[in-house]
Amino acid sequence: MDLHGQLKRLFEERFSANRETRYGVEQEFFLVDRAGIPATLDQSQAFLLEISNQNSWYVREFYEYEDIQYIWRVSQEVGQNRYIALKYDHPPHLIELASSVHSSIRSLRDEISRSLDTIDFAAEKVGLVRSRRPFLEMSGSDPRIISHFPEFIELRATRRRIAELHGKTLNPNDENYAALIAATQINISGAIDLNSNTVNRLYILEAMLTQRMGKGLESDWFYKRWHGFDRAFGETPLGGFPRLPSWTFDGWIDALLNTPIKSASGSDAQGLTLRELHNRSPYGTDHVALIKSLRDLQLIRPKLFGGLEFRSAPAQASSDDIISLVIARDAALKFAASSIQFSLNYVQAREIWIDCLGGEGAQHKLRPKVDSLAAAFDRYAEEWNERLRSA
Repeated sequence: MDLHGQLKRLFEERFSANRETRYGVEQEFFLVDRAGIPATLDQSQAFLLEISNQNSWYVREFYEYEDIQYIWRVSQEVGQNRYIALKYDHPPHLIELASSVHSSIRSLRDEISRSLDTIDFAAEKVGLVRSRRPFLEMSGSDPRIISHFPEFIELRATRRRIAELHGKTLNPNDENYAALIAATQINISGAIDLNSNTVNRLYILEAMLTQRMGKGLESDWFYKRWHGFDRAFGETPLGGFPRLPSWTFDGWIDALLNTPIKSASGSDAQGLTLRELHNRSPYGTDHVALIKSLRDLQLIRPKLFGGLEFRSAPAQASSDDIISLVIARDAALKFAASSIQFSLNYVQAREIWIDCLGGEGAQHKLRPKVDSLAAAFDRYAEEWNERLRSA
């Protein structure tokens, strides 16, 4: 069996083994001082230390740099083999809260609410604030938000290299774009068939859902969320909304083989694809390591836990907003798996997503199709909205 077939079989096995519906959230947020200035490394270290002193929290992982050990991850055990984690997403100021996995949206909501309360309490004790904003209004080249940890230096170099391979030159602001944005990512598993049309239809729904995610934000939120990403990865097969005629399981595996791998700065492999390198891959038959080495940066990503990760939403401000997003994604997944006909196709949906990136909100000729799809989805999702109200 060739590498395509081996990777496909790995995901089939993982998804078939995870049939129960479960939910998880990764919530990113900026730590800022009371004047709104991003936290320094010393300040965010004080925050993580304060979290580790809270009831049942502890330091789970350190990061060593120049002979100094920094707290990297703190955790709280909430059940057998179930943990909540707080870790750096982009030091020194961008932190990620990873929930444990839940079979109930009610229990997930309660956990997120408690976790955010703990975060806010610890931040206040060390003179910081959890920002409710999904963007920093500053340049990515500002030295206050540039990490000097080696892996982040390599990450910026890889972004430059990938852009160069596609004829682009990144400025310092764009190469450090990820330090300026915070996201809410939703993970859902449960009887998802990658060989069906479900993921393709989920991407079509992005044409409608994208326009709802910026509730309460300024009109250019989508540009702020995706411009730097698109500059770095927009020409790769799986950068954002995949550059495919439609999303199919086999098409996605082919795109993975043409996706840049993670590699050290200065390496001959930096920015090159798995297809170009698989004959001399250091991973051999370790296909899990192969998957983890890839930069699969699409909006809806199949993951090795046997479910989907939804990555397009800006960071939500409150636990209620987060749970509303979970319920919307849950409804979209069920709607996509239904037999209801869609008024848009994949290519049209991608066109709308690109138009949003360019700042066009009206969606010209496709707007009626978006409205029709939105109306059908809202009718279908009414029971999930009721579920939120009664949970």
